[in-house]
Amino acid sequence: TILSEILRELGVRVPATDLATTSSLAGALLRLEVRLMRKGLRFEARPASELTPEQRLRMDACWTMATGLSLVHHLRATDFQARSLLVALELGASERVLRAAALLGVSVSADPIARRVGRRLMEGARELARSSPTPETQAWLSLTRGAAAMGDWDFATCVESCRQAETDFRTRCTGAAWEVVSSQAFMLWSMTFQGELKAAGERLPSLLASARARGDRHALATLVLSPLHLVGLAANEPARVRAECIETAGDWPEDWACFQHMCAAYVLAQVDLYEGNADAAWTHALRAWDMLRRSHLSRVQFQRVDLLGLRARAALASAGGQKREQRAWLVKARADAARLERIGIDAAVGMASLVEAGAACVEGRRDDACRQLERAHARFASRGMRLHAAVSRAGLGHPRDLAALGVADVTRMTRLWLPGRWMV
Repeated sequence: TILSEILRELGVRVPATDLATTSSLAGALLRLEVRLMRKGLRFEARPASELTPEQRLRMDACWTMATGLSLVHHLRATDFQARSLLVALELGASERVLRAAALLGVSVSADPIARRVGRRLMEGARELARSSPTPETQAWLSLTRGAAAMGDWDFATCVESCRQAETDFRTRCTGAAWEVVSSQAFMLWSMTFQGELKAAGERLPSLLASARARGDRHALATLVLSPLHLVGLAANEPARVRAECIETAGDWPEDWACFQHMCAAYVLAQVDLYEGNADAAWTHALRAWDMLRRSHLSRVQFQRVDLLGLRARAALASAGGQKREQRAWLVKARADAARLERIGIDAAVGMASLVEAGAACVEGRRDDACRQLERAHARFASRGMRLHAAVSRAGLGHPRDLAALGVADVTRMTRLWLPGRWMV
């Protein structure tokens, strides 16, 4: 790309392969960890006026790659986030250090291996903000706090932080289009998990229209290839959800934008389950897993839990419709349920319980199914995941909670999360 050529001219190496990118990232994280252990994020600040045009261009180019790739290619984005931080530290650019540290902290905190570094970076960014507060730094801290909270399944904190970030970026900052879109995305995604389908649905049409009017493919992808597909399914519009997903994914190259195509496969599998098409759901679930590996997100807990739950539900749907191979499909579903159990967090255990409840229903074990659904409800409710908690209640024969959330077709929404013979 043109930007890659500019980076090379500025002396910034651009890895040609994922393996080379992994090596570059590992080296950058090692340098940062050593630095954090020795003196944290302390550095000698320099006035912006002392930076040469070439130095500013070098920082701008690295930062553009770090943010622009963040929801496209996780590995390459994280590499440039780390390198952006190293460049900012080298040049003593205070505000750049804070932004890069906060963004990198969110990215690596999602990986169990690098979580310690991520938390140190986030704390360092907060210390910098306390020492020299500006509207931009406060907005950035709100955004990254919200993004990190969503990764921890803390949706209430994510909504609160990202709502504040959106307001601050809009009213107190300039040139913050990417930041506004990101704040909106994390906020609306979390609202969906909270079951705030009506509120998310009220904002979605205008945001989609605005993104289309300005040709913003990034914004469209965050709105369409995301948890917000549940707003369309809650309105009982699976055909529209499918068409928008296919159209939006078609704007992204499959051999490079693996994250977008992983999300698209996930959404399509969800539509398949909603419509009761088990074969298509399984095909799309496998494709989503392939894209998960190719996007280097398989160690990120949030995506792993979501994709394990999807694959288990797709297997469960096949078990409910194929008597001859029912046992084999149940083995697949339970294997993923066991993986979710081992992760141990409330959301994962709740997903595992939904799968076990569905399997028990397929086998005609009503009492076991009820116990698993009650367990799922308790876990989801403890995390404020009202949509999933309401599905658990619907499986127990109490559909009013789902209807109260604005779900038009309670039976199909329940089938999405409890496929097979789910009625107990």
